[in-house]
Amino acid sequence: MPLSAAGQGAAYDDSAKITYVSPSFSGFQFAASTAESDTDANNPVSVGVSYSTEIGGIADGLSVTLTAANHDNGGDSDAKAEDSQFGITLGLGNVTVTAAQYDGTWDGEDVSNTEFGVGFDVSDRLSIGASSSEGENEDRNQEGSFQTVSGSYNIAPGLKSTVALNQFSVQDDDELISNDGTEVVWQLEFAF
Repeated sequence: MPLSAAGQGAAYDDSAKITYVSPSFSGFQFAASTAESDTDANNPVSVGVSYSTEIGGIADGLSVTLTAANHDNGGDSDAKAEDSQFGITLGLGNVTVTAAQYDGTWDGEDVSNTEFGVGFDVSDRLSIGASSSEGENEDRNQEGSFQTVSGSYNIAPGLKSTVALNQFSVQDDDELISNDGTEVVWQLEFAF
C-alpha cells in the first residue's frame, strides 16, 4: 500500500527509512514509516490506511482502493512540515486509474497538490505508467506542475527496477520565479 496515492514514477531520497505494511484484514491495511532526518532534531513519521475491495455486478474484475495518509516531521515552527493525503484508485484488469489530493503546511506555508495517473501492467514483471500533477503554494503565490512517464520491471522477488522521465515547471504570479526542467531517475528497490 503506497502512502502516496499516486506514485507512478520514480522518486529519490537518500535518507534511511523503516516502513511497516500490515497484512490486509478484510480489505483494510495500514502502514507506518519513519526516516532519518537531514536536520538534527526531527525524524518524520508517516502513517496511512487503505481499504480495497472488488466490486461485483458492475464489471468483472473492477476494484476500488481508498487511501488516506498523514505525515508529520515533528519539527519546530520554523521547520514544521505536516500534511494529509487522500486518494482513490480504480482497477480493471491490467489498467489502474488514480486520483489524489494533498494538502499540507511546510514551514508555515499552505501548499496543495492534485494528481491524476494511469498505469498498465504489460505482464507480471513489467508495468508502465504516466501521471500529471498541479500544485500551489498560496503564501508565495506559486504554481507548479509535474508530469512523469515511467516503467518498472520486477527483476526477481523483492527486487524491482524503475526508470522515469520527469518534467516540472514552477512559476509565481509576479513572474519573479520561472523554473522548469527535465530529469531521468533510475531507482532500484529491495524489499524483504
